Amino acid sequence: MKFLLLALLASAAFSRAQAFDLKGVEVGKAATRAQLQAAFGARCEFGDACLTEIAGVTVKVYTWKDKAGRVSSISASFDSIQFATIEQAAREKFGTPSETQEQPMQNGFGAQFMARGLWWSDAAGAQVRLLKSLTDSTLSIESAATAAANAARKTKSKM
Repeated sequence: MKFLLLALLASAAFSRAQAFDLKGVEVGKAATRAQLQAAFGARCEFGDACLTEIAGVTVKVYTWKDKAGRVSSISASFDSIQFATIEQAAREKFGTPSETQEQPMQNGFGAQFMARGLWWSDAAGAQVRLLKSLTDSTLSIESAATAAANAARKTKSKM
């Protein structure tokens, strides 16, 4: 029993200490153009679309940085047909999501589908979102500062 408790505590400490990243590019940390190109492809630039692979799935990645040169967010879009593959890779990398939601939806043409969302967050407030719609899905990773700014914007817009 003691061993199990120690193992759980050690794994929890490790997962909190590990920064969210995509292919080694960490949110909240400085990154150079050369690092982006090494991770995502030779022509990758901040703010531009880069084609790369996650778990064998071709994704379009956008990377943004803040005024201090730190990566503020990374967004990868892909075809929803590949959602299960990306979800499995995300669960392997980030662990069990802190929140999961499913909701039946219908688009303007009458097509019905199950929208799905998974969220991970760390103690500092950085977030990972994996969202599935009918045709397109997105994996987004935000630094704690970006997640807080987005939450404040949403709160302000509700007022």
